[in-house]
Amino acid sequence: MPIERFSRGGQDDIAVALRIALSRYLAGLHQVHGSTFLIFHEIFGNHDEGMRNNLLKALRTRESRFSRILFISPIAEMPGEFCGHPHEREGR
Repeated sequence: MPIERFSRGGQDDIAVALRIALSRYLAGLHQVHGSTFLIFHEIFGNHDEGMRNNLLKALRTRESRFSRILFISPIAEMPGEFCGHPHEREGR
């Protein structure tokens, strides 16, 4: 199915899934265990609050595989979404 058939938010979800799969593949290829992390830059731009919550819920299941998940986002509600994970916030 062509990716264009999905909404922009759906396309973003597919891109996130591909990033996670690639990260896991590369970590396994290079035998890196326990110190892997993910960085996401503004991945929620095309998501409404419900879709964002669903994506965060899915990413929480990945927390055990990745020692850190870093979000760069202008969304004010992001800090605290991942309880127990430190966050920094600049501005405002």
